[in-house]
Amino acid sequence: MARSGPSLATEDSEDTEEIEARNWNVLLGGLAFWGMDWFNETWNSLFFHFTQYAPAWGAPGKTAYLILIGLNIEISFMFAIAGIAFCKMLPKDKHLKIFAIPNRLFIAVATAAFCVFVEVLLNLVGALTWDWA
Repeated sequence: MARSGPSLATEDSEDTEEIEARNWNVLLGGLAFWGMDWFNETWNSLFFHFTQYAPAWGAPGKTAYLILIGLNIEISFMFAIAGIAFCKMLPKDKHLKIFAIPNRLFIAVATAAFCVFVEVLLNLVGALTWDWA
């Protein structure tokens, strides 16, 4: 598990900073983002279980720890850190518009698109598989 050590230290550092600042909205937003990843990984595993063919996506290759068929410890830490980072990107003004779109909606769509872009890159190098695509 040595490979996940830096990820764990980074995640602990992010959480600690938000707790010290009593920035509960960012901390809980980050946990919600991480929780949605767990929700998606759970249905992906159930999809594999019931089809007995392949998951919607899989995480092949070397990992410090494979948690579910599409989730390893490195991906889990990445989503935990990304959730906090994405929440920190939100403007303080909740009514601000970006390209005439409410900022919360715009940033949610933009960061989701960024995550999909990263997954496409991971698929291209064989680090994430899509057998149903």
